[in-house]
Amino acid sequence: MLQYNLEYLEELAAGDNNFLLSMVSDFIHQTPDTLAQIAEAINRSDHELLYQLIHRFIPTIEFMGVSELVRKFRDIEQYAKAKADINLIKNYFEEVQAETFLIIDKLKHDFNQ
Repeated sequence: MLQYNLEYLEELAAGDNNFLLSMVSDFIHQTPDTLAQIAEAINRSDHELLYQLIHRFIPTIEFMGVSELVRKFRDIEQYAKAKADINLIKNYFEEVQAETFLIIDKLKHDFNQ
């Protein structure tokens, strides 16, 4: 089971609990839209847009401290950059997307969102 680790975010927040809660809330509420945009880029076989979306999204995953997801999104980023077979990317993304939603569900539960 993937876990998140908010140590880096807590360090950035420097004791500002409102900032921490805001970042977690933003992740919970904005990530599904980002994942939908990524899925759409895959469906259109738009490797360049896919690369850009993933590249912008990786820091968000890093803030949540889910290193396994960071690695997987970096893999997808590289596949997009290399214009790898879109079906390979799609299958891998579907797995990563499901794992990301598990993290969202855990955060919702842990932060009563």
